[in-house]
Order: sequence, then C-alpha cells, then structure tokens
Amino acid sequence: MTNRKSSDTLKTLLELHDVMELRNLSMVELQTFNGQFSKLTDRYWREIFRRQNDAHHPDHINVSRLQTSNIITVLDENLPQGAIQELTITGLVPKPFSSRRCEVMRYLRERLSSSPNVELTFQGDALRITNPENQNSSATNKDE
Repeated sequence: MTNRKSSDTLKTLLELHDVMELRNLSMVELQTFNGQFSKLTDRYWREIFRRQNDAHHPDHINVSRLQTSNIITVLDENLPQGAIQELTITGLVPKPFSSRRCEVMRYLRERLSSSPNVELTFQGDALRITNPENQNSSATNKDE
C-alpha cells in the first residue's frame, strides 16, 4: 500500500510542474527536482539548460548545473552534425581528472573521431573545440 501512495504522490508532483510552472521554479528547485526525478522525466534538466543558454551565442553551450548524463545528451543534441569550426562548452568542472570532465572528453573524442585536426583545449571550466583546418579553408574562401 505504501508503494502505491508514494507512486501517486510522485505522479501528482510531476503533473504539477507543467511548462509554465517550470519557468517559475528557482534554479535550486530545478536542480533538486532533477536529482530526484531524472530517471522519470527530462523536463527539469531541459529547463535548466534552456535558461542557461537562451542568452548565449550559438557557438557556446553552458552545461553547468547538469548531471553528466544530461551533459552527454545536450552535446549529442546540440553539436553540429558536420565539421565544427569553433565551439565552447562552459560549466565543466575545472579539475583535470573529474569524472564529468573525463566522460565529456571520452564522448567528444568518439564523436569527433572523423575530424582528426580538431583541437580540444581546457581553460578553467571551459572546453574550447577548434578546427584549424576549417578556419584556414574559411579564410581562403573569403579571399576568393
């Protein structure tokens, strides 16, 4: 009987947070709910991502406050399918061997394996992805 009651409570709580109400939650509340319900719904981390990235330039992706699995999904959905000229991912843990940073690097190496000239460089909590080959060809095309 207890399981049914907690299941009903959970369902009710998730139903309460429709799109309009999500926008009224604080970032701390969103993070808390994301931690509690990330296996059931993606609405909380998607709202966190939306808020953090609405004001950013398209070549920046802010992943702070997201769980590692959410970051991988964000990168999978937001990285260009073709060649990347330049992109900055901010909000990563600045520690060199953090599990989050290692997972992101592993994902990017696999995702960018067809672009051997791509350079990945960290500066603080930001990871910059550049492709010198594409930048040179863009500069050449502009001169023509």
